[in-house]
Amino acid sequence: MRSVRFFCKSLFTIILMLLSASSFAQGPWNFNGTADGWTATNSTATAGASALDWDITAQWNKLTITSPGVDTTSSGSIIAVTLKNTTTNANLIVGVKNSGQWSYIRTAGVPTEASEFSTFYVDLSGLARWNGTLAEILLRMRINSSGNGWNAGNVFIDKIEMVMARHTYVGKL
Repeated sequence: MRSVRFFCKSLFTIILMLLSASSFAQGPWNFNGTADGWTATNSTATAGASALDWDITAQWNKLTITSPGVDTTSSGSIIAVTLKNTTTNANLIVGVKNSGQWSYIRTAGVPTEASEFSTFYVDLSGLARWNGTLAEILLRMRINSSGNGWNAGNVFIDKIEMVMARHTYVGKL
């Protein structure tokens, strides 16, 4: 009887650990003293005490995470980025990579020259590569809704997460 109880407790513990690991891999990515696996190109990403400081320094700026663990069949299709954009770049490009190919969506309306954090939502469900397990996620900032214009400056990111629906809360948690 003892061995059956021990086996059940061990099995339960293993299942709980596996579920915890898979939910962490899909985010949310909270940037409290860590970059949480995100890296910058043509820019820098510095982990601050409560936010990631994304310092945009070149045209092809990007913030990426490889192997984010996002399974499109079980996660929300909306990426929620809680940020404070101190630049004049009002457009966020979100890209997802799957099967060696990229799909992008460009969204307008990111608050510029902001002094407060707000959450910006992008629905990724219409992207061609939104299927299976994503290989990579990319964020890029631009000035206009077309073209590749950009301005240097800082975007502070408090949190990135995959959600099922848009929330109404605005501000830093």
